[in-house]
Amino acid sequence: MVANHHEEIEYKEFDFKIVKRLFSFVKPYIHFFYLALFLMLLTTILGPIRPYLSKIAIDKYVMTSNSKGFLTFVGLIFLVLVVHSTIQFLANYLMKWLGQNAINQLRVKVFGHIQNLDVSFFDKNPVGRLVTRVTNDIETISELLSGGFILIITDLVLVVSIIVFMFFLNVELTLLALSVLPVLFVATIIFRNKVRAIFREIRKSVARLNSFINEFLAGILTIKIFG
Repeated sequence: MVANHHEEIEYKEFDFKIVKRLFSFVKPYIHFFYLALFLMLLTTILGPIRPYLSKIAIDKYVMTSNSKGFLTFVGLIFLVLVVHSTIQFLANYLMKWLGQNAINQLRVKVFGHIQNLDVSFFDKNPVGRLVTRVTNDIETISELLSGGFILIITDLVLVVSIIVFMFFLNVELTLLALSVLPVLFVATIIFRNKVRAIFREIRKSVARLNSFINEFLAGILTIKIFG
């Protein structure tokens, strides 16, 4: 009953203290974190440039049948694509490396903490549920540390830069395109709440399944002895 009670505990949607504790594992690699953030911001800036160059190439060279100028712009677009892809690869590699090193520290710390717990703790908490916490939940945190924080920042910058470009090109069409944002915002909130509830149920189900499998396999020897 105690295990089930703990399993049903609901936590706040966002807890700054938990985020701060997670960042303590990133702190030894903070310089690499800033470098990855800088590279991702570069890719965010380079992203809208290619469509804009394509627009110029079509308007100035395709429409006027200027093949020489068009080929020059194609080469420029290709160069931007190569630079963008290279920087994106380096940023993704750096984020994954950073996340895995931080998660390695977290796994070691969690495992050491579990080893120092009292025996009574294991009487109240099924081993299968602890395995879920140490594996599945830490893997979820790994995805967050391997780029989640940085992607949130870069995506915000990307959205703002795209909107600025759109206003620069055509104010009326931009306002028309942004008119659907309130509907998307409401739909996102509804979807997020439903997904969060489903995700929590999945975590609970996985924890119960791991507990059942662990207890079942641990009791096979006893069953065979008396069976």
